[in-house]
Amino acid sequence: MALGAPVDKQQLVPHGHDVPHQDARSFRLAFGPLKRYRYKTIPPEDCGLSGPPGPRPRGFSFPPATMRISFLVDGFNLYHSLRAAEKSTCLRPLKWLDLHRLCTTLVSSGFGPGAQLEGVYYFSALAHHLKRLDVIRRHKTLLEVLRDSGVEISLSRFKKKSTRASLTRCHFFVPGHRWRLRLPMNRVFVSVRGFEEKETDVAIAVKMLELAHSGRTDCLVLMSGDTDLCAAVDGVRRMFPSVGIRVAFPYERYNRDLDRRVDGRFRLSPRLMATNQFPDPYVLKSGRAVSKPREW
Repeated sequence: MALGAPVDKQQLVPHGHDVPHQDARSFRLAFGPLKRYRYKTIPPEDCGLSGPPGPRPRGFSFPPATMRISFLVDGFNLYHSLRAAEKSTCLRPLKWLDLHRLCTTLVSSGFGPGAQLEGVYYFSALAHHLKRLDVIRRHKTLLEVLRDSGVEISLSRFKKKSTRASLTRCHFFVPGHRWRLRLPMNRVFVSVRGFEEKETDVAIAVKMLELAHSGRTDCLVLMSGDTDLCAAVDGVRRMFPSVGIRVAFPYERYNRDLDRRVDGRFRLSPRLMATNQFPDPYVLKSGRAVSKPREW
């Protein structure tokens, strides 16, 4: 059939059957997006539209058959949420959380049957500065189980941070009494040294741009309530307007600024996190059993 030639409407293929490859372009040009004529979408390579990625001519868009969802998890934001949930509820422990199973549950309940989980990306850092081997051991155990379940791990680091504080903001307590003294020392400053998690927000932002640019996902879901990610959401919005963005707020981590920038939101309740825990012990793919830390 020649390109642009008239097509007999009596020869339309019923819904569920393939349109002949050589007639696909003529069919699309002749009828366009008429909803009363239902036909099966032909892959681009079968219609002579193969080539480098880029904008297609109007009328030749081929939407994916399923919606691909990617989850990006802020590890420390989720960790503090789990601690708050354990303190405020009787559901404990919650730190043995199966992220892959939790994200699969959110995809099936929030996106419908035509959606599939593209990947789960977990961002965190090991707290070596605490010099507590038991804390690092428990964290490494969780990372091993998460990686075996199909979660991609990205680790950042902690960096020393020094801040100045005026003594007028400091209160001194007298031992054995309930007195609280506030000294008039406006021009006296002290240096407070601590550690701050670095590179995690940047790593999440870069991963969002990478997933949106590669075309591997149709919707990004941030599992965090951190305001620092608002700039990353705005950047993905401008550069890739066709990629959807949602946010899964951990327990007691709701953020209004982040909520205003996304298409939708989830609320992670303690009961939802309690029903998506790893089994104890967890058997790795290699056959080795990993037990949940006793402190949890």
